[in-house]
Amino acid sequence: MSIEIPEFTRSPYSLIVMGSVLLGVAVACILMKKASVSRKQILLTSLMSLFCIFNCAIFLTLITEHKLGLAGLGAAFGLVVAVTSTVLIFREHEKEVFSAWIIVAPFMFSLSKVGCTLAGCCRGFPYDGPFALVYNGESFFPVQILDIVSFMAVFLISLAMFLKMKDKLTAGTISLLLSVAVRIINDAFRESHVGIAVSRSQVIAVVVGGISIGCIVLLRKLTKEGKDNGKQS
Repeated sequence: MSIEIPEFTRSPYSLIVMGSVLLGVAVACILMKKASVSRKQILLTSLMSLFCIFNCAIFLTLITEHKLGLAGLGAAFGLVVAVTSTVLIFREHEKEVFSAWIIVAPFMFSLSKVGCTLAGCCRGFPYDGPFALVYNGESFFPVQILDIVSFMAVFLISLAMFLKMKDKLTAGTISLLLSVAVRIINDAFRESHVGIAVSRSQVIAVVVGGISIGCIVLLRKLTKEGKDNGKQS
């Protein structure tokens, strides 16, 4: 059984991607509010995140593909930069704020892949088996659907941990590691991975993941120092 993807006069890709980011921002705001983060910090973090997500996504596409587009890994990098920056500015609820956004990232990515499915970008390798996606008579592995399902699963698992675990940063760390692992595995099923051992996007995923882990280590150090100073005073 294959899935025929119709041609669109006007691609819904941009609207779906923008909608997925806005929904993600809304969920992150709810999680931050639940963690008693101030309205000022929620507003600044949201605005900074929106700015960095879209600008970094466009910039990464320009330097790697030499065209306009929205690269998911660029958006992820922008999100990490934005949230880390605002956390360092406010120095309040560091663990909760950072983790809320890290957990929401796979949610945004999952929804955005609906746009990729309809637009035919980020497609899988040539494949004519069950659930193949058909574009203009050509069949491909449904890697976009795999992205939707697997990243939504990561989000739901991460959300459950965030709500139940006392150490929110641990929940965020697990979510990050799961997201990077799933991205690397899923990329192996893309058309761009055919004939090569390691794709460019897999390398970028490892780099962004490494930078994010560095930010987590920094946040743990800052929160520990803050507690130590509080005890001394």
